Amino acid sequence: MKKRFFILFLISTLIFTAVINAYAVNQRAGKRKFKKYCHKKCHSGKNKDIPYITPSSFTIDQWKLYFNNNMKKLKDVHKNGELDSIKLKPKHYKNIEAFLTNHGLGSFEPESCNQ
Repeated sequence: MKKRFFILFLISTLIFTAVINAYAVNQRAGKRKFKKYCHKKCHSGKNKDIPYITPSSFTIDQWKLYFNNNMKKLKDVHKNGELDSIKLKPKHYKNIEAFLTNHGLGSFEPESCNQ
C-alpha cells in the first residue's frame, strides 16, 4: 500500500512539475527572440533613424513600462506595424520581457547584445 502511494505521489509530482514548467517564462528563449527579432532586425544601430537598443539601454522599471497595459508603450513606439510583421505569440513577448527586465540597467547582470 505504501509503495503504491509513493509511486502515485511521485507520478503526480512529475506531472505537476511538467505542467508548471510549460507555462513558466523562459529568459533564454527571450534572449534569442530579442536578438533575432528586435536587435538584429531593427535596433542594431545600422539604421540611423532607429535607435540602438540593448537590455541595458533602459532600467528595469522602464522596461516594465513598455510591457504594461497590453504593451501600450511598446506599440506606441512601433507605430508602423513592426510588431505585427514579426508575428510573435504573447508567450514570446513574456519571455522577452523576462530577459529585458532581468538584464536591464540596474539589475545584478546588466547585459549588452554582444555577450
